Order: sequence, then structure tokens, then C-alpha cells
Amino acid sequence: MIFGRALWLALFLTVGNINTVRAHALPGSVLTFSSNDDGIGLAISLPFEDLVIADGSLSRIEGHPFGTPLDNEDLSALARYFKDHLSVQKNQTELAYEVEYATLQQAYDEHIGHYSLMNLSAKLDSITAPETLTFIYDAVMHEVRNHRAIVFWSFRNEAPCMIVEFGYRPTDGIQQAFPIARSASQLCN
Repeated sequence: MIFGRALWLALFLTVGNINTVRAHALPGSVLTFSSNDDGIGLAISLPFEDLVIADGSLSRIEGHPFGTPLDNEDLSALARYFKDHLSVQKNQTELAYEVEYATLQQAYDEHIGHYSLMNLSAKLDSITAPETLTFIYDAVMHEVRNHRAIVFWSFRNEAPCMIVEFGYRPTDGIQQAFPIARSASQLCN
């Protein structure tokens, strides 16, 4: 009996001393719409590891050197993915955009350690003013359900202001649309 208690106490102390593993999600997507004389730009940053979970074919970018632009083939693969997961509309008409540039960057979070951050920039075609725009975004979150997005708007030479933060909330299987310019003019002024 004493031996059994001693064994249980030893087991408890051993298990109790094992470092506890804590799981934390990677940071979410950050989208920044900006208005300038050349039109409306869009910058997106998101964890590359989550992007690969969402689309395994993008794992080919994994070894790409940090801080250097993606080549045309990898940029095209990234653009194809975003065409399916980002839509910007004006008066319910989808607007064309072009992913112009993308890089990987090493990032650090105190809870999860080092990870890779995908930074890309795009430009909306033929839009020069922040008219009533809406967008639908479900990149990564369609597969990684705890992924969140925060969206900013930046008027000419002003600091960005947050217009919406959201997660995956589909209605009948389709992610909800969010107003951009209307929210920006209400929240940023």
C-alpha cells in the first residue's frame, strides 16, 4: 500500500514538472487600404504558415529568402489564391486588382516564437477616390477557423485607422461583405 502511494506521488511529481505546452494562434491578417493620387492600394500581411495550411501548393515559396521579392511564377500563384479569397466591389460590381509585389519576412511573437510573414501589395484598377466600396475576404480563415482579419483605411498622408475586425462568419456558406469607404469616412474623420 505504501509502495503504491509512493509510486503515485512520484508519478504526479514527474508529470507535474513537465513543461506545460500552450497553444496560441498565429497573428491574423492585416489589410490596409490606402488612397492616393495613383488610386487605391491594398497591403496585406498574414502568417505564411497559415497560408500554406489554407493552400498547400503555396509551400513552394517556403525557402524563399526573407526580404526579397517573389519571382513572377510564385507571385502568380499567390495572386491566383487571392483571386478566390478577396473580392472588392463597387455598387455590387467586382473590381479588378493586381497583386504587384510580395515578400516573406521573419516575424516574432512572444507567445509562439518565430514565424514567417507574407507581405503583399495590390492596386485596384481605375479607382481613384474612396467611393462606396465593399469587400469580401476569407483568405486563410476558410481553413484556419480561428484566423482573424483587421482592416485599416489610410487617407492621403494620414495614419491608418481601423475600420473593421472580423473572423470567418459565412452566411449560407459565403463570407459576409464589409463596407470599406463608408466605414472609413465614418470612423476616420
